[in-house]
Amino acid sequence: MTSRRTSTEWPRRESSKVLEADEVRDYLLEHPKFLTENADLVALLRPPSRHNGKNVLDMGQIVARHLGEEVKRLKQQHEELVAVGRANQA
Repeated sequence: MTSRRTSTEWPRRESSKVLEADEVRDYLLEHPKFLTENADLVALLRPPSRHNGKNVLDMGQIVARHLGEEVKRLKQQHEELVAVGRANQA
């Protein structure tokens, strides 16, 4: 299993070059598997809330948050299972 870099470990761009939203969008369109292969990033993304009135919940945001937490939990469980498997092989 390869270790992934966290956002703080990525090389920083020069302050004169700002990454524009369309550049990110274009990259994601050119690499459709990126978020699937980097599911840990999806948990960090927060869509804008759509509150249209009093006592209205944005279910999309709630579901996205729940799924992000589930991904994190499953990754931890996977890492534990791999560790136990390796210990059993030793």
